[in-house]
Order: sequence, then structure tokens, then C-alpha cells
Amino acid sequence: MMKKFVVVSLLLGGMATGCLSAAFGFGQPKTQPKIAKVDDFNEAEFLKEPSLFRLKNSGSLPAIKNNTWNLSGKEITSLEGLNVIDGIKEVHTLDLSHNQFEKFPEDLSKYMPALKNLNLSFNALKTVDVKAAAGLKDLETLDLSHNQLKVLADGVFADSVSLKTLKLDENQLEKVPAKGVLADLKGLRSLSLSKNKLSILSARSFAVLTSLESLFLLGNKLETVEAGAFNGLTRLQKLDLANNKLEVLQKGTLAGPTNLKWLLLDGNPLDSIEAKDYSGKELQALIKSLK
Repeated sequence: MMKKFVVVSLLLGGMATGCLSAAFGFGQPKTQPKIAKVDDFNEAEFLKEPSLFRLKNSGSLPAIKNNTWNLSGKEITSLEGLNVIDGIKEVHTLDLSHNQFEKFPEDLSKYMPALKNLNLSFNALKTVDVKAAAGLKDLETLDLSHNQLKVLADGVFADSVSLKTLKLDENQLEKVPAKGVLADLKGLRSLSLSKNKLSILSARSFAVLTSLESLFLLGNKLETVEAGAFNGLTRLQKLDLANNKLEVLQKGTLAGPTNLKWLLLDGNPLDSIEAKDYSGKELQALIKSLK
């Protein structure tokens, strides 16, 4: 049975459009672009040609509902042409997980200026360039977990002044993102770097994240955590260092987060932790409870 495709022309008028119309068997194009509803699309595919918008999937795409658009698992590789979708500018939650993105989608702020939550987990992202998140000033949650990221460019989050949650679990990061990456995330409350390839935490690795409340470092290859690694994290309440290779925690390692209430160290070959080596009655009581 012949497959049906819905093709929306974005560049109307002129010779280029005439050629495209002829190629796809269309009649004369209208003077205004069609505004397509999401559920109009069926068995389409993305093309990289800027004049066409196609989506590839085995069924129809879900509609935008309550300002949320779930495109998870639709074999998408690009988002070119999104400006033709009715209601796109009001989307605040976008799920692009389990697709085939190799790079961060471009121009998201242009298409979705109200975007607050973005899920790009389980894709094939290898890097996020400095302009990737440009203009996403209202973005609060960004999930980049389960990709192939090795490094993040300095300044990549320069516009992400509202970001509160950043998930980078299960990538290939060998170092904590540089201060040039983290410096713009002064409002970040939760950072997850679990199951990467981190082997050392240097002094003041996270010092610029003064609002951080939760830090997850589970399942890395951490052998060394330098004294002062968590300095500056006075608001930190949750710290997960489980399933690493830590044999000792130096005196002063946990001196910075004096409000720590939740600490996981299981799965490490630690000999002992002395509560007297750390300041703060609450932190001392917490460490005693680990013994």
C-alpha cells in the first residue's frame, strides 16, 4: 500500500517553491504558509531541506496538550520547520527522549519562547555547542542523560538563568564541567552527574553553584575527593557518592556543606569517617549514623 505523507511548504512563492510543488505533485502554492496541527501529520519524515517539514514515525504524532508536547520515541533527528505547528509558541514542556538527535536542536527559543522543561535523554548527543541553549531564558529543567557527551562548551548555559535542574547522568564525562560552564547556573538547585567517568573532584569543583541543594555523583570512578571539593555549597542538603572507589575522605572534605542532611557513601571501600573531623553538629551526627 502506498504510504501517505503530509508536506508543509515553508517558503512559498518564487521559482524554488514552484519546483518543489511540481516535484511533489502540488498545484499552485498559496501566498501564505499553512499552519499545521500536530495530529494532521501521519507517516512523515524529517527532511533537512529548509522548505519542508516532515516527520518520520510509524503512526500519527501526538497533539500538543496543556502546553506539553511528547515526541518521545519518534525517530526524530531534526526539528527544522517547527514554526508551522499550531500552538508551538505556547509549549512549555517538550519531551524529545528516545530519538536520534546527534546535536542539540537549534533555534528552540525561536520556536518555543515559553519552554521551561526539555527532555533530550536517550539520544546520541556527543557535544552541546556554545549557542545550543541560546535564548532559553525560562528553561527550568534540562535532561541530557543517557547520551554520549564528553565535554560541554564554556558559556553554553549563558542564557539559562532560570535553570534549576540539570541531569547529565550516564554520559562519558571524565571531568566535572568547567567553571566556565557552571558559572552561569547560579540558580541551579539539582545537578546529577551519576554514572559518568569522573575519577577526581578537585577543590572548589562546584563552588560557583551557590544555590545547589542536591548533588548526585553515584557510580563514577572517583578515587580522590580533595579537601574543599564541596566548599561554597552551603545550601547543599543531598550528596550521593555511592558506588565509587573512595578509600578515604580527607579531613575537611565535607566541611563546606554544613546543612547536609542526606549522604550516601555505600559501595565504596572506605575504612572509616571520623565525625570529629567535620564541623557542624548536624553533620557530625549524620556521619556517626553511617558507621
